[in-house]
Amino acid sequence: MVTAVKGYRCVFVMPVSVSIERMILLKTLGADIILRLQKNAWTAQ
Repeated sequence: MVTAVKGYRCVFVMPVSVSIERMILLKTLGADIILRLQKNAWTAQ
């Protein structure tokens, strides 16, 4: 990832339903992952 090369911190906020493979890939690339419940979905008005 570009952020790792430049020395920036990268944080992804993802739902708990995200696949394990995706989390492992992002962690391998140096990202921090925050898992959140999808209790309150966003609604368009």
